[in-house]
Amino acid sequence: MGCLFFLLWGISACNHPQQKTIAPPKDTAIPTEIIQQYIGKTCISLLNRRPTEQELTQYTRTLSSQQLSVDAVKGFVNSLIAQSEYPETLYKVAMGQLLNHIYNPDSSQLQITIDIWKSLKPTIDQSQKEIDAEVERLIGLQRIPKDLASEFLDNIGLQKRLTHNSYYDFVNMGTENFVVSVFENFLLRYPTAFELEQGKKMVDGSKARIFGQYGNSKTDFVRIFFDSPEYFEGQVRQLFLKHLFREPSSEEMVELTRTFMQSKNYAALQRHILTLDEYIGWKKGGQL
Repeated sequence: MGCLFFLLWGISACNHPQQKTIAPPKDTAIPTEIIQQYIGKTCISLLNRRPTEQELTQYTRTLSSQQLSVDAVKGFVNSLIAQSEYPETLYKVAMGQLLNHIYNPDSSQLQITIDIWKSLKPTIDQSQKEIDAEVERLIGLQRIPKDLASEFLDNIGLQKRLTHNSYYDFVNMGTENFVVSVFENFLLRYPTAFELEQGKKMVDGSKARIFGQYGNSKTDFVRIFFDSPEYFEGQVRQLFLKHLFREPSSEEMVELTRTFMQSKNYAALQRHILTLDEYIGWKKGGQL
């Protein structure tokens, strides 16, 4: 009987599952330093300034409490885009890029230029129609801050206005320099021999073809250029290089160019990039 007891006890002991040691839960909180670095660089990118102490505290609290969730990050970026400083920053950045910090005309300087153009008389080389058209373009330059603030003007329209006027022509003197500068500023490349030849002809008033479209004026050239897939691809590339310091992948280029061409929404394109884990510097599981 005793032997049977010990035998049964031994079998029971062998079949009894062993208790597993449960490791304490890992600390999944995102470091405050990571969150504040993200807040700081995003404010600089969109508003051209660092966050105030109050903003930093508020944004840190919100993003920390929601663990950098997709909705929280999008809400943060949207709140910056909604500020009046966002279109002002677009203007300042574009002015520096397109006018190379040589000319930064304010409203009073523009008015002087407008008055000079209004006083001009038609010549063999310049008709009254051409003079009036330049006056309208200069008035458009003067109205940029108000038109951006009221959302009458988007970033594409801003770039068009800054490219097609006598100030830009002064910085990029001559037809060839004008065509080359537009390609380099927006496509980040030099035009091909065919593009340069056709672009010069079109800008000078002859019928020519650029990006598969025909035109015979500088206005046509600007319109065709800013409507082209190449332009939208260039904008995607510029934002990737600016914010992620790399070229977009083939898949990113195709998808984002297609979306941007359909929406014409530059802010949405920026938001997409500024809410990527790669830009934030953090993903589930730790720092990138």
